[in-house]
Amino acid sequence: MATPETDYTPGDEPVPVGTVVRYTGSRAHGEYEITEHRDPAEHPRARLPLSDSARAAYPDGTAYDLWPVGVERKFGNRDRAVYYARRTSFTVVSPPAQG
Repeated sequence: MATPETDYTPGDEPVPVGTVVRYTGSRAHGEYEITEHRDPAEHPRARLPLSDSARAAYPDGTAYDLWPVGVERKFGNRDRAVYYARRTSFTVVSPPAQG
């Protein structure tokens, strides 16, 4: 399996909500917008306290919810979103729109 491309550098701050990213994950890929930050410890399969391997998987301490660009945000499309994405699974395409 190929390693996902990432522009993450250790010590980087979490990427802001509203940022468009190019996600390369195990079940999806393409451009997504970050819609929410989550605590990795709240992952449904997390063991508490968070194991060292889980902590390493989320190096910036943030899990990301991603919504595919160009897909209408509605309940029926939730299965197209990515939840608890890792920072090392995406690269930043464009920062959040200012407004």
